[in-house]
Amino acid sequence: MKTIHLFAALSIDGIDVPANSDCSFIESHLNLFYRNAKAILAEKEDIPLLVNYCNNSSTTKIYVIEKDTPSLRCRVYSKGLPGKVLYPLSKLQKGTTGYIAVARNNTKLITGLLEKNLVDKMDIYIHPVLEGKGNRFFSTQTACSRWKVRRWGMDTESGIIMLHYTKE
Repeated sequence: MKTIHLFAALSIDGIDVPANSDCSFIESHLNLFYRNAKAILAEKEDIPLLVNYCNNSSTTKIYVIEKDTPSLRCRVYSKGLPGKVLYPLSKLQKGTTGYIAVARNNTKLITGLLEKNLVDKMDIYIHPVLEGKGNRFFSTQTACSRWKVRRWGMDTESGIIMLHYTKE
């Protein structure tokens, strides 16, 4: 059975980092994440961002989740439009290998999958910026780039990641 796999890039205050955040590290990992997926779950508004990733891979298909469907049915996206055939998510998961990627920066879709306990794996990248309305540690990407992670640690029970930075 194919697993459902999330990729999230969050600021240190827990807000989605925008896809245009000028972070090549996150973008290169996201590109690999989409390219290696057997399918991508998305909503219609995600498609313009995903088409570039999928043009590089002939095997990755985008499936558009139908809004307000409790059974999480989706349509295959092809040549600019979602197809006519509805696929239940369970049918999409059939097969023994690979994973189904969930489109990044789609909080509503991700939250729905998490609440229904359908996510099997999450990769969370923490970007050292504040995206919320609070005071910012770094006002520019240049200020942030002066710092390098020298060591890190984690607490597996709480999911807390500790990053230790020093100035270059």
